[in-house]
Amino acid sequence: MVAVPPLFSRDFRINRSTSIPIGLQIKGRVEYGIACGDFPPGTRLPTVRDLAQELGVSPVTVSQVYRQLQEEGLISSQPGRGTFVNELPAAYPAPGQFAHLDQLIDQLIAEAIHVGFDQQQLLKRIAARPYTLPSAGVRVMFIGRFQEATEDYVRFLQTLTPPSTQWTATTLQEFGTVLAQAPAPDLIVTLPNLVLDLRQQVGEAPPITDVLFIPSEATRIALAALDPRAQVVAVSTLPEFITTLRAGIERFAPHVPDVTYILHDAPQLAELVAAADAVVYATGSGKVRDLTPSRTKVFEYRYAPDPLYFEQHVLPSLRAIQAKKQQDAREEFTGLTGEITE
Repeated sequence: MVAVPPLFSRDFRINRSTSIPIGLQIKGRVEYGIACGDFPPGTRLPTVRDLAQELGVSPVTVSQVYRQLQEEGLISSQPGRGTFVNELPAAYPAPGQFAHLDQLIDQLIAEAIHVGFDQQQLLKRIAARPYTLPSAGVRVMFIGRFQEATEDYVRFLQTLTPPSTQWTATTLQEFGTVLAQAPAPDLIVTLPNLVLDLRQQVGEAPPITDVLFIPSEATRIALAALDPRAQVVAVSTLPEFITTLRAGIERFAPHVPDVTYILHDAPQLAELVAAADAVVYATGSGKVRDLTPSRTKVFEYRYAPDPLYFEQHVLPSLRAIQAKKQQDAREEFTGLTGEITE
């Protein structure tokens, strides 16, 4: 058992000029002593009557403080023996945890004294000071079909979002494994045709949104540069992509009338590619390069997220999530400071 700490009554004095309630001052001193190791587990605290007499306060005030500390699990009363400090709860700060914060507070107090502030003026200044919490980072997972392309999408989208946004790139085949290993995302972004599939797999949370795509800048330039007389073979990885592939080529290479569309696993692919002047292949069909003669122009039809659509339809959702996290953090912080100032 540790004896009653003499420093409790020697170093601690009630400040009656401040608006902080006396009971809260006493409670804060005990909590500080426990957190910093001044009052280690097993320390016997002064009796209610003795502490009230030493501090010149009502025994009712000290009794209320001890009761609050007991409710928080910091101290316990043992009939016939006294009031003792408990072992630190797991969630309670360990001694020395706030050493850096204490240094900053000491610096603040020293600066306040330098400019002529007393304790009450400093406390009022702090209470009236508006504060801005650090920007709340939003975890976003982009789910695509092909890893390399998906990583390219994410690198581009990172340029459109706040630096605090944490992006993860994965595929439909791998996202279950990634989801189990990484922190849950706040938002999932994916291709339009994957939304329903993903919703069935993850349920209602986290929210899922899609993003529209346009041919990448390099793809648009390559299409525009095609010779109008060229025989072009356009190779699609998926049957449902042929329509999209056709629309993009017709839009950015309207001057090229001779375009044949074919799936990457079609039997006649090698024959058509051998006779072509140019081959455009969708992401995932890169093996067609092995069939293409060296004289033939060949390039990938690579997509990029539409920045205008992203800014108008996806970014607002991301900002709303960020604002909610910021508000939650603010309310949590306000709740903590409220306990101190009440």
